[in-house]
Amino acid sequence: MTSKIKDFMYKNFFQAVLTLTAVLLVLTLFTEHILGFGPCILCVAQRIIYSFILLAALAGIFSANVIKKLFKYIIIIFSAVGVFVSGYQLYTVYFISNAETNCVAPDSIWAKVIDSFGELLPLLYTVNSSCFDPSPQVLGIPLPFVSFLVFVFLLVFSLQKNTISG
Repeated sequence: MTSKIKDFMYKNFFQAVLTLTAVLLVLTLFTEHILGFGPCILCVAQRIIYSFILLAALAGIFSANVIKKLFKYIIIIFSAVGVFVSGYQLYTVYFISNAETNCVAPDSIWAKVIDSFGELLPLLYTVNSSCFDPSPQVLGIPLPFVSFLVFVFLLVFSLQKNTISG
């Protein structure tokens, strides 16, 4: 990154995170509802994680400096979880590659939690494909890999010492 962009992002940490996660959530809605690529259970799990990161960034924008660090730590935790979930998705899709295998056990607590989010906000959190169905691509890169890279970026960016003051 150029020095000016880097300085701007560090000074506007929560706004940068909010913008990035909002753009990614809009992209997922576009790929689902316009292009017709339904999300699998792990895609929806990542949407939920992005939503929590977005809410933490929004809260960080409007919070007092003393509390900003708490929201930064929340973003760090959810980014780390996102790296794990998206990494697991890449592992299952590219190394297991078995359409007979479920990404997540259908009766697991995770599947039930994700289903409850789907009931809460079906436009964003409804599972309607398999992890092994073809995924959309962004500039030739599969969306699950883009998501993994974004989570890694968010984690590394959030771990930088000077991203917030307070």
